[in-house]
Amino acid sequence: MAKINADFLISEKAPDFIFFEPQTIDNRFPSLDDGASWPILLYNYQPIDWASPFLILKKNSDSKNQPNLELILKKEFALNEVISIPKGKVFTKIFIQPTFLGKIIQMVWKPSEIYINATGKNGETKSWRFITGMGKTGFLISPLVNNSTDFTLLYSGNFNHTFIETISFTIPNRKFLWQKKIKIEFYSIDNPLYSDLNKLLKLNLPEKININDYKIGHCSTCTGNLDIINAYKSSSLIKGEGWMVESIIDEILPDSIYLWIEISDKEHYLVKTDKKIREDVGAHFKNPKFTKAGFTFHSIFENPIEIKTFRIVFIKNKTIYTCDPFFLD
Repeated sequence: MAKINADFLISEKAPDFIFFEPQTIDNRFPSLDDGASWPILLYNYQPIDWASPFLILKKNSDSKNQPNLELILKKEFALNEVISIPKGKVFTKIFIQPTFLGKIIQMVWKPSEIYINATGKNGETKSWRFITGMGKTGFLISPLVNNSTDFTLLYSGNFNHTFIETISFTIPNRKFLWQKKIKIEFYSIDNPLYSDLNKLLKLNLPEKININDYKIGHCSTCTGNLDIINAYKSSSLIKGEGWMVESIIDEILPDSIYLWIEISDKEHYLVKTDKKIREDVGAHFKNPKFTKAGFTFHSIFENPIEIKTFRIVFIKNKTIYTCDPFFLD
């Protein structure tokens, strides 16, 4: 099926647009499902928008038929051997074959499980199930891609990817059903890159600020709610939505609403939000003016972020005004 899907994407019937979100089941390696299609998506399509959680991809007008994958290494390894992954974006084909007895037994019983163990630059190792039939059709082994945001970062050279340094394979039970040697092919991926993904996808740009340039105040009349917030540290994504009213009595809405992110005492960011119509807020306060109180934001940081605190704020006369309903530790 993986090969059929890949062949379809390079045919004349390939779709002009694709709504893409990597998904897997049964704790499989994240990029294993339909992995043979990924190089084609990276070479022949470009990201143009979000329809959360989906990334919208558009076929390039000058799309190539086959992605240009350059063979880096083709070698045999042993099960349980620690295998170094080449640097950069790496596509791989892995061939783990059953023994003669294993072929016979698999006609009656499920094959014994195989696990791929991957270690990143930080030394952390994680294990996933490995499906041999999917492995031989090919998949992206590094960097690690868990979701559509991680996939988007493959289109840029400006981001800190989660690269995998080594892998190994283990078989907890019935090892005799599998051959001791495995064949691996590593290919480099050199797909087209885009210098500014935030601009390309019309995302909210994070602006690093010197917090000492601002005064900090509190608005006692402010009210609102942060309905949704998602911050994925591994993929540098932060997005959310909500609403804010500066003063209900005076019917004042902020000119602009910001997300204020504190990474450390010395590292702060502002993300300007987009306006969103909120009919429910206007109906709640019985004031149609407050239908314009909504906001939404969706931004990608160049490096994984460890958030200390974040607040929804507004700014007037170089003063950042906070509002208690939005304070989160």
